[in-house]
Amino acid sequence: NNPRVNEDPKDALLREFQSEIEKLKQQLIEKRRRKENRLSGNISDDQSTTPVSETGPQIDTEAAEKLQAKIKAMESKLLVGGKNIVDHTNQQQMELELKSKELMTQKRREREMLQRLEEQEETVLEIRETFTSLQHEVESKRRKLKKLVSKLQSIKTETKDVMEANGRERRELENMQNELMKELKLKYLVIDNFIPIDEKNKLLSRIVFDEDEENWKIMKTSSVDSNVCKRPNSCAGYRYPISEFARLAAEVSAGVRYRCENIMDCELEMSCRTTKDYTAPRLSPRVRAALDNALKREDDIDVEISTIPAPTSRRKGKEKESNGNILRPLTALKISNRSSSRNLYSRPDTASANQSFPQARGLIRK
Repeated sequence: NNPRVNEDPKDALLREFQSEIEKLKQQLIEKRRRKENRLSGNISDDQSTTPVSETGPQIDTEAAEKLQAKIKAMESKLLVGGKNIVDHTNQQQMELELKSKELMTQKRREREMLQRLEEQEETVLEIRETFTSLQHEVESKRRKLKKLVSKLQSIKTETKDVMEANGRERRELENMQNELMKELKLKYLVIDNFIPIDEKNKLLSRIVFDEDEENWKIMKTSSVDSNVCKRPNSCAGYRYPISEFARLAAEVSAGVRYRCENIMDCELEMSCRTTKDYTAPRLSPRVRAALDNALKREDDIDVEISTIPAPTSRRKGKEKESNGNILRPLTALKISNRSSSRNLYSRPDTASANQSFPQARGLIRK
């Protein structure tokens, strides 16, 4: 495995043929020299050697002829169309150079065409950017206007949402402020009515706002203030200083000389009474009304059989009952009052409760 240089196969084949031809020529020349030397050195030999000397030149001539034929075959291979291989290779080299020049010119033209195309594309882009007519400009403005309108709508919706959120937050803050004001007023009312002014001022002087925690804090009282002794009272339980004699005199005597408070005693004036005492009734109002209805006197009921028609059918009997109810409404009212008064003392009968008008009993129709 011998290393080979990257080269054209035709040139390599040509070199191989030339080297083989040179080798064969060198071999042929050496054989001719040896033949001449052998012929010149063996002229004086005897007859025994004559056949060998005759056969030797024949072998040499045959080898020379073979070599000559081989050389001719190699040279015939190197010849193409009656031309020499060198001329042919030179011609091919010239053709290759021409083709390479053509390729170079073609590449140069391609590069020029590409440059022209790039320039044309740049000009086309510039032409597209610049408006060739008012219609294109109007269309572009319209598209921009649509985009701006959509953007405006989105901004409006965002602002509306933000305003609604701010409104809700403002209402919540107002409600919170109202609640806090109510609590503050209540606290102030309690402080004004139940806490002395001195204690209130002391408490207000001790209140400090903490900026880090954002909260009000009550500072502790200093040790100097706590250790200060108060002025002793002259008399415990009294507003003004008073002596023991004056205190005893105010308790014993009815005069106003030694009194600091309640100098004038006034009796309470009673107002006139506008109400009366409640007296419970002996009977309940419902029972009394039922008794009044039961004890009310009623007129006698007169029934004439001759005026009562014979019942022909169920429908006529119903019409008779309806006519009887229309003719004697007062009697029906009295009977209903009587039945209501009886219901208070005894359980009513279902048959009597359903009757709206009294019926004759024990009478036989002729």
